[in-house]
Amino acid sequence: MKIIRQEIILLLMTFIFAAPPSRAVNTAEGIPRFIEVDYIELGKISAISKFRSGIGHDYSDEFESCRTMKHYYKPTAAVDWSQVKIFSPVGGTVVNVYPEWAGTKLGITPTGYPDYTVEIFHVDLMSPLNVGDSVAAAQQLGTHIGSQTMSDIAIRFNDAGGWRLISYFDAMSDRLFSSYQARGIRSRTDMIISREERDADPLECDGETYLTPPDPDDWVALAYNSVDDGDYDGDGTSEIAIFRTDSSLWGIRGITRIYFGNASDIPVSGDYDGDGTTDIAIFRGGGGLWAIRGVSRVYFGSATDLPVPGDYDGDGCCDATIFRENSGLWAVRGVSRVYFGQSGDRPVPGYYKGGAGKDIGLFRGSSGLWAIRNFTRVYFGNAADMVVPGDFSGAGTWKPAIFRLPAGLWAIRGLTRVYFGGSADEAVPADYDGGSGDDIGIFRGTSGLWAVRNITRAYYGSSGDIPVTR
Repeated sequence: MKIIRQEIILLLMTFIFAAPPSRAVNTAEGIPRFIEVDYIELGKISAISKFRSGIGHDYSDEFESCRTMKHYYKPTAAVDWSQVKIFSPVGGTVVNVYPEWAGTKLGITPTGYPDYTVEIFHVDLMSPLNVGDSVAAAQQLGTHIGSQTMSDIAIRFNDAGGWRLISYFDAMSDRLFSSYQARGIRSRTDMIISREERDADPLECDGETYLTPPDPDDWVALAYNSVDDGDYDGDGTSEIAIFRTDSSLWGIRGITRIYFGNASDIPVSGDYDGDGTTDIAIFRGGGGLWAIRGVSRVYFGSATDLPVPGDYDGDGCCDATIFRENSGLWAVRGVSRVYFGQSGDRPVPGYYKGGAGKDIGLFRGSSGLWAIRNFTRVYFGNAADMVVPGDFSGAGTWKPAIFRLPAGLWAIRGLTRVYFGGSADEAVPADYDGGSGDDIGIFRGTSGLWAVRNITRAYYGSSGDIPVTR
């Protein structure tokens, strides 16, 4: 009996003095990357504040003070802020629904990570949510409340010593972070002011109000991300891709093969829903049909119109747009109608000024005129040249450029002249390596060769295929 009694006492002592259950360590290495989808339409965002910035108001945890330990997302000026969609970045359970002065603050605990809570601020809910409700990753919760405030997101972590706040970027998967890299953010640390840096350069607070003037360096401006760059998987690079008219095959190298459209359709791929990936789409001139796979079907234009899709209003989404050559009409669905150009002109819309918003432009081969509406007029090239404007310098602005056969001359105004390709080739400039700017590339249909200067050579497609990289 005495031995049994001693064993029981020892067992109780072990239970009483045992270490508490272990929790994840709040370090960049120990934080699980459980966020697989973005909480907001990134294509509509122009800048993001850094973690521990002096933007907004003090939002700190039980271990630090007088610093903003969350991220503010600033939509572009061209966007209706109340139409920016907000999604659940995780699958999990709603643990907090709090009415704010503008919209609703939501707290969601991810499934499998009970010590973490994702907080999303200023949401205009599309339907009521209650504590205990389940939400799925990528489920739309509503929209941002409006232009009276920015959208913000925070992550709380239940540490052994209390609640800590961690950066959204530290909990983000590599795949999701690649979409931010495509917008010019090189490293997660670009988005975070370390505790040591903040302590060495402290802010002054009166309650939650900052007395220290805002620092412009607390914002990270996002690089322009074209919605018509042929990035079918959202990884920040343009894909090698073809449309085969006789079978309506869309072949996206290394990603997918699907059938969509018919032999008379014109491919008009682009990011029509602002999710950061290119959508497969066709324009059927006979009825003016724009069919965007998995997104929408609309009627706009006629058989004589040329489709020239792009983000003309700078809202992060591709717009159905036509150029009517006989009258010089440019019609952007739901946005504008302007007259610019005349019969014989070739449309060369592009991002010549940089930033969001595609510029209306034309090339008049008879004189070599490039006319970019409300911006510039220059002379470059001739009627026999293939026009291939793009951002070849990586500066975020497009330049007039031509591809001249049979010599294979690429002439980029104010930048360079190189020879690449020949008489059987079609020019396919795009950002194939996810670097800074467009790369010179050709598609040789006779052999299916894709040759991207200084980057790669691959065989994909055949004679008659239409490249749909851009």
